[in-house]
Amino acid sequence: MAKSGMPFSSSCHVNCCAVAAMALALAVCGCARTPSGATSAAPALTTPNASTAGASHTIRGVLDHFEAGQDQQAANLLIEIASMPDPDERLKALRVWDVSEVEFRRRIKGMNRQRATLWQQEMLDSYTLLRAFSRRVLEIAVDESSSSDTPRAEALFDALEQCADANRGPESDVTLLANTVGDSIKKAVAQTRNGSTID
Repeated sequence: MAKSGMPFSSSCHVNCCAVAAMALALAVCGCARTPSGATSAAPALTTPNASTAGASHTIRGVLDHFEAGQDQQAANLLIEIASMPDPDERLKALRVWDVSEVEFRRRIKGMNRQRATLWQQEMLDSYTLLRAFSRRVLEIAVDESSSSDTPRAEALFDALEQCADANRGPESDVTLLANTVGDSIKKAVAQTRNGSTID
C-alpha cells in the first residue's frame, strides 16, 4: 500500500502580497487532480515553459498525462525528462513557468486587475497540480519500493527531486511561489525517501 499523508510543508512566508496570497491558497487547498475553482486561461502573457523538444516533452506534458488519469505515463515521462543529457534543456523542461519574481512583479504592475487575476490563477492552478502530481509520484515510488522494484523507485525519487530543484532558486530566476512549491516538494521527497525501504 502507498504511504498516506505524504509530507508537504504548509507554511508560506513571502514578501509580495499577490504571491503570498497565491502561496497560502496553494498550501491549504486540496491537491485535487483538477484544481477546484479553475478559470479560463489568461491572455497570452508568460505561458508554461516549453523546451525545444516540444511542449509534450516538458513538465506540462507530464501534468497533462496526470490530469487525464494516466499516472504511470506521467511518471515515465518525468523520468525520461529528468534523464535528458543537456542540463540546461533538462532544467528548462522541468520548470513549470519560465518567469522570475522580478519579471512577475513588473508585469503584474502593468496589468489591470482582471488580467492580473487570471494570470495569478493560472499559475496557482499549475502549481496546485504539480503538488498533486508530486504526491502521486511519491505514492508510486513507495509502492515500487515495497514490491522490490528499487531501481524504478530510485528513478522516481531522483526525477521528482530534479523537478523540485528546477522550480527553486532566487527571485532573479523563479517566482516566490515556484520556490515555495519547489522547496516543499524537495522536502517531501527527502522525508518519504528516508521513511521508505530505500537506503
